Amino acid sequence: MCLFLLAATLGFYFKSSLYLDPDLGWELRTGELILSQGFPRTDPFSYTMPKFPFVPHSWLSDIAFFITEQQFGFVGLTMLTSIALTATLVAILGLSWQSWTYLPALLLFAHFLPYAGVRPQTFSWLLFALFLRILFDVKALAKYKKYFPLLFLFWAQVHGAVFIGLFALGIHAVIERKVGIFLLSVLATLINPYGIGLWREVFTTLTSLSTHANVNEWAPIISRLDYRLVIVFALPLLFISRYWNSYSSLGKILFFMLSGVMLMSGKIFPFWLVLAGFIIVQGFEFFLKDIEQNSPSKKGAKTRFSTLIYVLGIAVIVNSIIMSIATIQSYKPLSEERYYPKKAITYLKTNPPQGNIFAPFGWGGYLIWKLPEKRVFIDGRMPHWENILNEYSEIISLQSPFAKVAESYNINTVLVQKNRTNFVLLAKELQKNGWKKVYEDEVSLILIYR
Repeated sequence: MCLFLLAATLGFYFKSSLYLDPDLGWELRTGELILSQGFPRTDPFSYTMPKFPFVPHSWLSDIAFFITEQQFGFVGLTMLTSIALTATLVAILGLSWQSWTYLPALLLFAHFLPYAGVRPQTFSWLLFALFLRILFDVKALAKYKKYFPLLFLFWAQVHGAVFIGLFALGIHAVIERKVGIFLLSVLATLINPYGIGLWREVFTTLTSLSTHANVNEWAPIISRLDYRLVIVFALPLLFISRYWNSYSSLGKILFFMLSGVMLMSGKIFPFWLVLAGFIIVQGFEFFLKDIEQNSPSKKGAKTRFSTLIYVLGIAVIVNSIIMSIATIQSYKPLSEERYYPKKAITYLKTNPPQGNIFAPFGWGGYLIWKLPEKRVFIDGRMPHWENILNEYSEIISLQSPFAKVAESYNINTVLVQKNRTNFVLLAKELQKNGWKKVYEDEVSLILIYR
């Protein structure tokens, strides 16, 4: 077990070191801002919406990220979230491993790997796994449920996905017809620097059509299903159908409800994966018990179980190898050196623009981090902020005259992402209208208007 967990941590670390999350920059700056100036109430990072209410729903994680980065650099950040993700596996699988435990462990590792990175969501996945560990254990639930309000009080400071835990607790409360702990837990989430504003932010994000339509991780996962997900979807369904009466009502209801939500938004997939992990582990336990009770001999039971493990083992290993290779290949181009305008930022620091900078949506967080003296047009916090994403889309699709936009927002510099067709076309249009190219490298180019 220890060797597997060490290998899993190193695997998560390796993938995370390849990939720089687009939101990390503004999360680090938010943590720094809170420590130095207190909690912001309006947007401190953009020149387009400086008066818009800003609710950093992962403020405690942002502070933890900033302190860790200051003390240990990006390596420390990557190791922190990698350990948290491995701890999520432990919370799902438990500490007492059987010979078959390595199958769900390997399967979960492979399917969590694409989501590994320096992201505050990682802490929410861990908290959700710990919460379900208690919720699905009758003895643990009786002993620890009185502490749920404290758990949710803490979770509400860590990440806005606290609502998923409340969703599960609400289903439990309805089934048990006891709502006291649930109501106290809901009230506990209101104890945060933004009060009800936290829930307003979560609700607005969840119901934002522009976010779901334009941000890849919020898009319906049903629209991008492929063969690599078949086994992780099929196993819990097979176990539930075979051992319907053995699973708790809570487990079954929560699984099917969360499955529906997950299919409509890829953002929910890691939480679904946590729940599916519990379903799969229980399924193996039910199957082992079943064959022992129905086989004429212990030897026959072990043979049947070993055969299943052998067949599933081959499928899981092949699936995990394919997932891991595909993940590494997909995220290699998203490293800081290959994806972000690292060299262009150095140029802009040496030659600071007089006006504002217009840059790609995916680079907004990076600019907030690496060029904090300049505000941005848009970044990963803002897809659901009024119509700013629509305005941005119209600009890069050449539907809005850039001269008017530049005058309105005092933009005299455009940072162009060279592998984005829309930005390349925008750059050509701007050059026709008097904008001059002053810098270019393999990732980006800079245009200014004099």
